[in-house]
Amino acid sequence: VRVADEAAPGGSYTVWNAVSFGHYPQTEVNRADDAEVYAALAAMDGNKANLDGVEYVRRNDRWFRCDAIIWRVLEVEDGTALLMANQCLDSVPFHRTFSDVGWEDSDLRKWLNDAFVEEAFTQTERRGIAVSTVHNDNNYYFGTGCGSGTRDQVFILSEEETFSSDKAERYGFARSDAAADGGRCLSVTDYAAACGAWRAGEETGGNCFWFLRTNGYTQDNVVYVGEKGYLYNRGISVTCSDAGIVPVIRVQLGYCPLIRVENIKAASAS
Repeated sequence: VRVADEAAPGGSYTVWNAVSFGHYPQTEVNRADDAEVYAALAAMDGNKANLDGVEYVRRNDRWFRCDAIIWRVLEVEDGTALLMANQCLDSVPFHRTFSDVGWEDSDLRKWLNDAFVEEAFTQTERRGIAVSTVHNDNNYYFGTGCGSGTRDQVFILSEEETFSSDKAERYGFARSDAAADGGRCLSVTDYAAACGAWRAGEETGGNCFWFLRTNGYTQDNVVYVGEKGYLYNRGISVTCSDAGIVPVIRVQLGYCPLIRVENIKAASAS
């Protein structure tokens, strides 16, 4: 829902419906907040633990609680809901080697549809995730080719879907790459930061910049969204290791439990 507000960029901001679906390591466990759980985890061997039905994951000798993933509902169509994670959940390069590579052949695509799916969703939940046809249009400004379309359970948004089309507006984003769009300002989880995601200072709310699947001015670069909600269409190296990852899925309605949570309002873009 678009809400008029003269103080917002473009004179309005978006409020999305939100749902809970799947779990992923997000919140760091520390001694000050929960000394008992911290001590129990510190005595554990291995990199995974279950305490009273709650899953925990160890990363770099730090423990993180697996919390419910909160998703924005971008679109409901043909018995499915298109969902975008409301935070940067992890940080991995678009591709491990510096080379010309599109979404189709990227390491990020493989990781999302393999390791991430296995970690974030139960078998029942995975059966409810639809296989999406993912289009890869050329870069809006530079005309850079972005490869063939794909069929994926998990993907990330494109330049087209975040600013340069009616679809972007339908999903709730400002139709301008130069607008400090609060709807494109995303925070980063503790776990993502521990995995290398860059976290901005307090002046921008601790937000992170995040990858899109569109190539930049060359095919060894990819477009990204900055911490203030601007798009950087020239892109950044495909090997960049501190960008946030914002998964997108399409879920079959009625097949898996989607738990409704509070609506999400676009963040302020400082």
